[in-house]
Amino acid sequence: GDGLALARRLANRGVRDVILIAAPREKYAGDALTNLGVVSRMAIPLYEIDSVPPSGTLAGVLEHETAPALIVD
Repeated sequence: GDGLALARRLANRGVRDVILIAAPREKYAGDALTNLGVVSRMAIPLYEIDSVPPSGTLAGVLEHETAPALIVD
């Protein structure tokens, strides 16, 4: 959930960010689920990287988005 909170805070400061989650949305709970809901409502681009390839892979995401300047795990 910390990465989702960071993405939310960066977006609020005008930074364009993209979120990649490694687990299905239904697996999130607690603070992580709360932050997932917030970033979803903020319309920050969000991808599930373990969904159906090719769009669910990191390479697939990078085909649609610009190369990252920073990756937070």
